[in-house]
Amino acid sequence: MSGWSAYQASPVTEQAVVSVNAGFDRFFCNFRQRQPNDKMDSRYVSTDDHSFTVMQRELVFRLNPKYDNLITRPAGFNGVNDMALKVFSSANRFPDPGLLRVSMSAHKTMNDFQKDFLLRDALAFVGVAKQPVDFLDTNSKDTVAVQIGGSCTIWNTGGYTIRPGQKLVWDLPLDANKPGTKRKQPAGEPAQKYLFSVAPLESVLQLNAPNHDFATALFDMHDPWSAAPTEEGKFLKKNLDLMQAQFKDSVPKDKKPFVDFARHVMILYEEVRSRVFAIALSGGAPGQQVDVMLCSGH
Repeated sequence: MSGWSAYQASPVTEQAVVSVNAGFDRFFCNFRQRQPNDKMDSRYVSTDDHSFTVMQRELVFRLNPKYDNLITRPAGFNGVNDMALKVFSSANRFPDPGLLRVSMSAHKTMNDFQKDFLLRDALAFVGVAKQPVDFLDTNSKDTVAVQIGGSCTIWNTGGYTIRPGQKLVWDLPLDANKPGTKRKQPAGEPAQKYLFSVAPLESVLQLNAPNHDFATALFDMHDPWSAAPTEEGKFLKKNLDLMQAQFKDSVPKDKKPFVDFARHVMILYEEVRSRVFAIALSGGAPGQQVDVMLCSGH
């Protein structure tokens, strides 16, 4: 296997492969290419059109159908070779989260955590591309085989070293503008291509405690009382303040606020677990390849 071996360029021998036929989402990529920069998420603005090209071993996604009206996608099929399942592999020039909301006034009050939540909601993981599709080749048939089950080799596009046996989660591309973030591009990929990132589940949940108590880990990672809380910490503090204000002068007779708070915590927890897509069969540092078994690991 790859990862810690000397044969980094050799992908694993695939086993138990399950594949589906899909189409390259050229319509959505063309939409993103034409949009002005002020309507794009500022983290993913680029000028290299080759970044829309799908390469082998990249994670591919589909756009949530509820946003088809946003990009004015025609209903139904467009020709005999059109596929119902349309995929893409990069976030280049992705629409600003504000465009994913009906109320633009609500967008002005959204923090980064809420914006990322909206962007993830617009995506659905499909699988791993088995063949390339060149965005610049307009004569391409745009058909692509996508592996959705079995073992295969992918790139570690995240910021954490992956170890064998870890559950892997997909996420938005790393924000190179965030302090302390280093984006290691896989070999051969354009520098401006924003590939969706891969991370171990425990690194996302920060489950460092022996009992893997998510609620405790959440508070440790996003301290609501910190002098400079994270966006998640502010979210927790807001809910805690609401409960404290309601019950400061009386013994609570209604458990609803506590139930609501627990529900919000579990929403965060389940949202992360819903993005588990594979189990690592080998290890690899950021930018290296990793053997995985595609599966739902939650």
